[in-house]
Amino acid sequence: MNAVPDSHEQIHPDRLAIEKVPAVRMRAVTAHSRPRWALSPRLVEHLSSMGKPRTVQAGTVFGQEGDPPDHIHLILSGGVRGFVGDDNGRRLVLGELAAGEYCGEMLFDGFARCISTVTLATSSLVAVPRHAFMHAMATDLELQLHVMRKLAMRVITSTELVRRLALTDVRDRVQQFLLEAASAEGNPRAPVNVSQQAIGDRVGATRSMVNRVLKAMTADGDLEHTPGGIALKRLPAPIARPPAGDLRSMETCCLRACAMPCSPSLPNSSRNYARWVA
Repeated sequence: MNAVPDSHEQIHPDRLAIEKVPAVRMRAVTAHSRPRWALSPRLVEHLSSMGKPRTVQAGTVFGQEGDPPDHIHLILSGGVRGFVGDDNGRRLVLGELAAGEYCGEMLFDGFARCISTVTLATSSLVAVPRHAFMHAMATDLELQLHVMRKLAMRVITSTELVRRLALTDVRDRVQQFLLEAASAEGNPRAPVNVSQQAIGDRVGATRSMVNRVLKAMTADGDLEHTPGGIALKRLPAPIARPPAGDLRSMETCCLRACAMPCSPSLPNSSRNYARWVA
C-alpha cells in the first residue's frame, strides 16, 4: 500500500485516482472464502493503543446480535467466527477472521449489532471504543480505505450467499461450499476435513439434510470420502455468461418468471438467470 499522508496534509480531490491505490481482487465471486484482510502493522499498533488486550478462551461468544454498537474488536491473535442464529440453536456462519483483522465495524449507523461473534481458538482481543475508532477513521486515510474495501468485500460475499440460499438447492450449496473450501487450499479436488454439522452451518441446512445430500452425491459419483476428508470427484460446471446485449431481455424475462415460463432460447428459471449474470 502506498505511504499514508499526514492527517493534516492537504489531499487533492483526484489524488487517489492519480495514485491508483491497488485493490485486492478476488478471482471469483464466493460466499465462503475471501482474501485475508489484515491491517498494516502501523494500524494494528495504533488501534491496539486504544484499549487493553484480553485473552478470550476458545468457544466464547463475546458479541451477540442486539448488543449496543459501543466498540469494535481488534484481533491480535487467534481467530473469530461471525454468525447469525435462532432460538433453536441453528446457526448460519457468515465468515471467519484472523489475527490483524477486526469485527464490529458496522457500528457506523448506531444500530444494534446484527451478527454474533465467537472465538475459534484462544484469542487476544482489544476492544476499541466506538468514539475512538470513529476519530481514527476521520483522521487516517489508510484506515478509511481499509474499512471501505472490507465493507465492499462483505457486500459481495453476502450477496452471493443470499443468492445461493434463495435460488439454489441444498445439493448445489454443499457442492459449491466444498469447491470453495478445497480451492482455498490450492486444489479444487483436495479433501476437506469438515463435519456435516459445520457444512450445514455454512449452507443453511440441518445436519440430517447434509447427510442425505452427501450420500446421494457419493452414490452419483460426485464425491468420495477419503482419510483426509470429503473430496469432489466431479467439479461443478463453470458458470455460463450471456453476451452483454442479452442482459436486458433476460432481466425482463426473469422478472416475469413467476407469471409465465421463459422463452426456450433463454434460461428456463430465475435460478439459471441468476447463475448467468452472477
